[in-house]
Order: sequence, then structure tokens, then C-alpha cells
Amino acid sequence: MKTFKDILNESFDKPYGPIQWKGQQGFGKSITIKGEFKTDEGTPYQIEFVVFPGDDGGNAANVEFKQLGNVKGNPTGITGAGDQFRVFATVIDGIEDIVKKSKTYRSSI
Repeated sequence: MKTFKDILNESFDKPYGPIQWKGQQGFGKSITIKGEFKTDEGTPYQIEFVVFPGDDGGNAANVEFKQLGNVKGNPTGITGAGDQFRVFATVIDGIEDIVKKSKTYRSSI
């Protein structure tokens, strides 16, 4: 029988991909990096990763993700397809990708 930990680990090990990074923009002292991906059903999502000066003299980051468009007339973006774990796994993958590419940030998820 699988443990809860096994089920949770399996839930996050099948991200959608690849994420198409759309470049970066600078505004003041912050940098914004955006990327998009689609689920197997073609539902588009956007990830926005913003790096800015932290209070401790280092850098801090904010990560947001959202479903793009109005799916099936549902303004909340909840699809009911049960793919929330794969969507979140893709967001985690995106965070790890940005951290690896920057080589200057550390992540704590």
C-alpha cells in the first residue's frame, strides 16, 4: 500500500512542459521573467517570476502563476480536470529552472 508521502511525491513528479520563457524585463531594481506552458488539454498558463532587492541586502523573489483565458466560460479558471498537481509541479519546475540559470539565487519551496 502506498503511503501519503509516496502519493504526494508522485503527484509532483509529472510536470507539463516545456515552459516557453518569454524573456525578461527590468523595471527599477527588479527583473521580471515570464513563461508559458500548456496542459495536455491545451489550457494555457503563465508563470511570472519577479526578482527584487531584499531587506537583507540580498535578492528576494515573487512567483505567480495563472491560467490564461476564460476556460469553458469559467472566470475563476478552475477546470475541474484534476490536473492541479501537474500544474503546480510545472510551476515548481519553472522555479528550479530559473534558479539554476541564475546560479546566484537559492530557493526554498
